[in-house]
Amino acid sequence: MRLTFVAPGLTLSGGMLLVVGFANGLCERGHDVTVVSPRVADTTPNLFDSRVHIAWTSSSIKPSPGHNLRNAVVALDLALVVPPSDRLIATYAPTAVPVLIASLLGKGLPYWWYADYEEMFETRRVESWIIRHAPRHFKKVLAISRPSVDELRQLSGVHAIPVGIGLPDRKDFGPPPIGTIRQAFALYVGDTRARKGLADFLAAAEIASTRVPELTVIVVTKDDASISTSVPMLRVIRPGDQELGDLYRTCGVFASTSWYESLG
Repeated sequence: MRLTFVAPGLTLSGGMLLVVGFANGLCERGHDVTVVSPRVADTTPNLFDSRVHIAWTSSSIKPSPGHNLRNAVVALDLALVVPPSDRLIATYAPTAVPVLIASLLGKGLPYWWYADYEEMFETRRVESWIIRHAPRHFKKVLAISRPSVDELRQLSGVHAIPVGIGLPDRKDFGPPPIGTIRQAFALYVGDTRARKGLADFLAAAEIASTRVPELTVIVVTKDDASISTSVPMLRVIRPGDQELGDLYRTCGVFASTSWYESLG
């Protein structure tokens, strides 16, 4: 089967890693997989299976939140680059539009792999409108979690099929051996956007350190943005799966601090 994922860009993120996982897994099962993307900062192409085709837009115009005319041009560029496929798969609310356009051009049946959530677009009216009204025009909507299914039904009246998220390599994220001694480490994994709750994590750690003076925080991010705290801190930038799994296995506490999340 010919499958095409339409991505908002190949910049590293949790959602993008899931696209990588599904694209690679489908490729291993013998499907012909293409990922279509605007020409934006690309930090994940090397994570794709070598058999996955990467198709870039011909224009160098980049999507930008709030710039609706520019985003409309990018959507058209993406739709034109989409190859003839059996299934076209939107991976993010802004990519729903190019998938529907490509479908109208006869390039394949439209599917939406729904990893969004309402609060992600609370200040972006166009994307908020899309997640309320576009799902009904898709052949099927696949969601990453049961809460996503429930939210989408409430927002748009459409019933999505939960398919989960999978992991790039399950062996890297197994539990620690019996008897492993946990350290006084508090682990954060995310980025520095306010809604990911890093500031809340650090504030909580400062309070906890008055009771646990040996506490060290481990902050895992995809960039080296400046972070300050009075608590001893270890920064880890873009760890591999095995290293990240080891951090989960040895920390005393892992804190998921996002204000809103579909991957939680």
